[in-house]
Amino acid sequence: MPSLPNCDIIMKGGITSGVVYPHAVLELSRKHRFRNIGGTSAGAIAAALTAAAEYNRAHGGFEELEGATRRIGTSLFGLFQPAAPFRGLFAVLMAALDRRRGPRGRIARVLKALVEHHAGQTFAGLAPGAAVLTWAALAHRGPEAWVLGTLLLVLGVLAAWVFALTKPLLCDVPKHGFGLCPGLGDSDAHPALTDWLCDTLDEVAGHKRRGEKATGEPLTFGHLMGPDPAFPAINLQIMTTDLTTGQPHRVPFGDGAFMFSERAFRRLFPARIVDHLIAHGHAYGDDDPDLHWLPATGRLPVAVAVRLSLSFPVLLSAVPLVARDWTLRDEVERELPRTCWFSDGGICSNFPIHFFDTLWPRWPTYGIMLDDFDPERHRRQVWMPQTAAQGRLGPFRAITSLPGFLGAIVATMQNWRDNQQCRLPGYRERIVRIALHADEGGLNLNMPASTIDRLFALGRRAGERIVTDFDFDAHRWRRYLASQEPLDEMFAGMRDSWTDPAPGHRPLREFLPDYAMDPPEYAGISHERLRHMFNATEAMIDATVDWGAPLTRERSGLPHPRGALRMVPPV
Repeated sequence: MPSLPNCDIIMKGGITSGVVYPHAVLELSRKHRFRNIGGTSAGAIAAALTAAAEYNRAHGGFEELEGATRRIGTSLFGLFQPAAPFRGLFAVLMAALDRRRGPRGRIARVLKALVEHHAGQTFAGLAPGAAVLTWAALAHRGPEAWVLGTLLLVLGVLAAWVFALTKPLLCDVPKHGFGLCPGLGDSDAHPALTDWLCDTLDEVAGHKRRGEKATGEPLTFGHLMGPDPAFPAINLQIMTTDLTTGQPHRVPFGDGAFMFSERAFRRLFPARIVDHLIAHGHAYGDDDPDLHWLPATGRLPVAVAVRLSLSFPVLLSAVPLVARDWTLRDEVERELPRTCWFSDGGICSNFPIHFFDTLWPRWPTYGIMLDDFDPERHRRQVWMPQTAAQGRLGPFRAITSLPGFLGAIVATMQNWRDNQQCRLPGYRERIVRIALHADEGGLNLNMPASTIDRLFALGRRAGERIVTDFDFDAHRWRRYLASQEPLDEMFAGMRDSWTDPAPGHRPLREFLPDYAMDPPEYAGISHERLRHMFNATEAMIDATVDWGAPLTRERSGLPHPRGALRMVPPV
């Protein structure tokens, strides 16, 4: 069998919307080998399963992925299992979000859930009004007493329900990792999300048979990378968010970045995953046997990385890791381990299309993006830009209420960078977009089988569109043209600093050799290496004197909108 061409793939977060991804991946797998794979939240689940299937391609990995996808359609809702204090709150929330019923049906189901799960509070709330009504009946009181009793009846039960719902939110949620569902189930017969994830990854990767208990090593990043981590066979990257320090991270982090608490992890991960972490990490110190360093990247289970990314706020518990705060002034305080709460990767980047990006790509990086269906804009649910102008503009969002205004603020803070990136030339034409109706995906945890089958079909259609519509030659041409103006600006700025700085400053070409003789920082770089760096820089400056002039300074004919090159952290 001839080797397939490489491709990369990025998948957006979207909770249950992620069920569209496997069938898109299956279509692409017939034409491509997946080299770099990335995602966020639900997209991280799909990315990890894709990596596992690619790792086990020769022994039926993608067939296993297809089977796992069929089975998820019958058990999706059961994967979300709330902790005991939140079962009533979860039932009310699911009833309120049930899009299969109209407003009256949802209200009826909410009331039913409140009475079923909070019977004691309901009767307590009814008691004052019931007492007044009983007194009014026995004492033959007038209509004022009956109005008062009825009012107390309604207000009392409403107050009881508000107390029943807000108490676990305010008092119990912080104790359970700020989430209703920890991810672990009560029994092997009814696996929850993390149980299912760990087992399914190993089944797709060929590390265990379906229905059998896992006994071997879980799928790790080392398995995916192969014998040479510097040139990984499969490079899986997953986005997560550290709320404690207020920044996103890619997972794997790199060695020696974080520790974990065994006690906390046993509430979030199956025992075999925690045992593996302990066996391949090492204890933080003798004073606290509960703390362990995360294993080196090659030994880190893929399931741990995915769980870090899919901690949807409040629905799923955040994952605590442990680090030291080096910003503190006191030395003793700096050494104390402190909890860092990791939540949904989509908080900072729900569609990390910048993953694996290079200025001039060697092979395509496809993106699968989820959106809300708008009949005024969308003729079909799956589409992909095919001309240079398509996909350049983002949709307008109607804002007509205060909740809508506040929601727009949150959505803008979360997605502005991804949205801008997706509209650049060389990015937008490699993204297939799937527009979902209100009852499809998202927080619709209890979708009927017919809706899930419809999402599977949308995924297949998305994969087919990529295979048939994407033109890599046209993509490379656009990327080359789009790079010219940013390169021209970068080289021009470098030449100015190198030879003609602002008044009062020496040119960089004269300053650097003198300053490097005795620098106050980074003094360990050898003089030989420094001379090589300076000579190489001089040669580059000389070679770019005529770069682009005058062509790239003419905007006409170049792709829109223009891009920019800059130094940013590798997130």
